[in-house]
Amino acid sequence: KQRQNSWAHQLHKCLGTTEFLSTAKPGSSNSGIARRVFQQVANYTPEDIHCVMVMWTFYTRYDWAMPKHKESLADAIYRNASNAYHEIYLSWKSIIWLQNILEKKNIPYMFTLADNSLFYEIFEQHKDKDKLMEALHDEIDFTKWFSFGERMMGFNQWANLNGYKYATTHPLDDAHNDAVKLMLPTVEKIIGD
Repeated sequence: KQRQNSWAHQLHKCLGTTEFLSTAKPGSSNSGIARRVFQQVANYTPEDIHCVMVMWTFYTRYDWAMPKHKESLADAIYRNASNAYHEIYLSWKSIIWLQNILEKKNIPYMFTLADNSLFYEIFEQHKDKDKLMEALHDEIDFTKWFSFGERMMGFNQWANLNGYKYATTHPLDDAHNDAVKLMLPTVEKIIGD
């Protein structure tokens, strides 16, 4: 069940849409986010979708599009084969894939971040690592993104910087309320009427 005070649910109310559907799952990876949003978009005609809003997460999160043995496989890969470059590459692929699907279907969307580690390592941009990362980065349409500050600051970083209360690792309702106030003008501009 979607929390009524989440940023996405509050934006839904501000936009006056009649139906709200959340595909969020705690601890999900970026590929899992893209996959679940795509599955829901595929269940509707594009005309029935007012907008899609996605908060991309940390590149270090994993989930698998396979029902059997996922925990043992995930543990083995995470322990033995994971690296930041590969995970950022996979995250960007998922972002571009979902972006292109939404654009092809003419579904308005807005993307934002939980944390800017998806694009930055402190002050260095991941796009500057090599030509592949630069080319992938160039495919992302940043005109459809909301950032909480310089260098693509994410919601989690912004909430921490501004001293909001947390429930273990996640900002509580006050942060969501204030984030909506910041996000609404961008959402209205991107989504339109």
